[in-house]
Amino acid sequence: MNLWLKDILELDLAKDTMQSAKNIINYFRSHQVLLAILQRLQKEKYGSHIALLLPGATRWGSAYYCLVNLLKTKVAIQNSIHEEFRIVEEINGQINNFEFWRNAKILCEFLEPFVKFINHLQSDQPRLSSVYIQLKSIENRILQNIEIAPDFKTHVLAFGKQRWTNFLFNPVVLLAYQLDPKYRGEILNADRCDPIIEREILRLVPEGKENQVLMEYSDYIGKLGGFSDDHLWGDITSQPINWWTLVARRYPLLSTIARQVLSIPSTSAASERNWSSFGFIHSKLRNRLGDDKVEKCVYLYWNMKILKQIRKKGNIFGNTDLEEIDNNNEIVREDNEEIAYELLENLNDLLSNE
Repeated sequence: MNLWLKDILELDLAKDTMQSAKNIINYFRSHQVLLAILQRLQKEKYGSHIALLLPGATRWGSAYYCLVNLLKTKVAIQNSIHEEFRIVEEINGQINNFEFWRNAKILCEFLEPFVKFINHLQSDQPRLSSVYIQLKSIENRILQNIEIAPDFKTHVLAFGKQRWTNFLFNPVVLLAYQLDPKYRGEILNADRCDPIIEREILRLVPEGKENQVLMEYSDYIGKLGGFSDDHLWGDITSQPINWWTLVARRYPLLSTIARQVLSIPSTSAASERNWSSFGFIHSKLRNRLGDDKVEKCVYLYWNMKILKQIRKKGNIFGNTDLEEIDNNNEIVREDNEEIAYELLENLNDLLSNE
């Protein structure tokens, strides 16, 4: 997905818009008096400061956040022209360019579903089965977008097809989408995808059990036999692992495959965050910590973050949807320094008991 964003940002419309955005941001950030004027105007207009963010070289999703903040402070930036500080003609022209602000808004809205999908994939909750349908949802939004020129959409869709074919596609993705009872492969092209899925099922089943697993699979596809009960197709389908556990005795082979496939994380981002947390706790300064103590500290570290987020929502004693917190990626994006130092301040007490 990040590479797909990279391809999009290399198209002329996106490249020119982002270059103008970076020119404006760099100019304000390199002139402290002008930046102070902007911050004063932001405070008067919005009640708070809005940071001017430059996109990262290889973090292509950051282009979206760059445009979001720039558009948020558009009025303050335009009002800064009328202050005492003299802005060079080139930047002045870009700030007053209606076409630039229009393209920035269009590009920002166009990039939004991509960035949300990336954030969703990098959270702790996404299942492999949701990848295919969300990709199709993005494709549909591209096709329905009336603000973008047809040739731009054609190039974007071609980039997406290339990335899917060369990097993203794996038969397991289709199998996960098919075996998730919430979706049951509802938008798959049967002629093209069914043979791929069936071959993948036969690859995963123990030798000699091919006929049995295909019989189980046919019952699942047709909602026959043990799959015909109406209670199986209610809200419980939102928990596919539990759903397949429920029918495991009646359909042991297919349920085993389904639980294995649906347990595959969509990305390694959650694991990498966990490794970073372990690296922070088990550092060079604390290299004599035992494994058990490190695990306890990491457990406390993450739960302190969750509790802090719940308190911010003012719902510590109510029902809080932790999956929603994670999917919004608020915990990942927030500044971790306060929690880190709070943990460090109490680290001796935490480790004093064996």
